[in-house]
Amino acid sequence: MREIGTIINTCGLKGEMKVCFYDYNKNFLNNFLNNYIYIDDKKYILTSLRYYKRYFYIKLDSICDLENAKILKNKIIKTENDLELKENEYFQKDIIGLKVFDFKDKKIIGEIVKIIDNPVHDLYLINDFVLDKSFMLPAVKEFIQDINLDKKIMYVNLVEGLRELN
Repeated sequence: MREIGTIINTCGLKGEMKVCFYDYNKNFLNNFLNNYIYIDDKKYILTSLRYYKRYFYIKLDSICDLENAKILKNKIIKTENDLELKENEYFQKDIIGLKVFDFKDKKIIGEIVKIIDNPVHDLYLINDFVLDKSFMLPAVKEFIQDINLDKKIMYVNLVEGLRELN
């Protein structure tokens, strides 16, 4: 089974729950709607999924009130579906922690510490080892040259001045 998120709180009286998904691409998560998910090895059907102010809220088929929802707080959500990612798609949990190298000279730049959800595209927050500060890198193919998850590295092609902007 694959872990996909954690229930972080309840919301309202009808059993809705606030969730932190490990990958929060809205289109990707819609694959789980009306499918089985597992919490503590118990099977539930995900009946509702909505996004509001940087969080997801879910409703499960047999959780109809606040008391039952509170029991699931801080529990891990799993799925048996091993969903296929398209080419050049990655789970966010696999991107965080990658070492970032300059594509041209192969020198280390830093490490990805966070992914920021942005309406246009994600932004990678990179701790710059050389400049001893952080900068944001748009997660677009113009900058990302190669990702090797086995070696836990990413090669990027930066435009001049990007590291100094932030």
